[in-house]
Amino acid sequence: MHNFFHRYDLGSGPATLTTLERVALNQIQKVTAKRFGKDGLLRLNEGNEISGVSPGSLRSLNLGDPFYLGHIANFTDQ
Repeated sequence: MHNFFHRYDLGSGPATLTTLERVALNQIQKVTAKRFGKDGLLRLNEGNEISGVSPGSLRSLNLGDPFYLGHIANFTDQ
């Protein structure tokens, strides 16, 4: 089992929000991830809401590159 995390970078460095709850594999999970300016929120299932703030002065996200949501299997093993 692993924790779920949400990372966003507005250009001045990443903000990483990590759930306290663990993700149970092969089960449906409900993930809520929100961003308002520099502020981010993350919630897994009915667990506690985790909040964080992106560093720097930038407040908007420009998606000139493709957006990816998901998991790469064995990413750390490659």
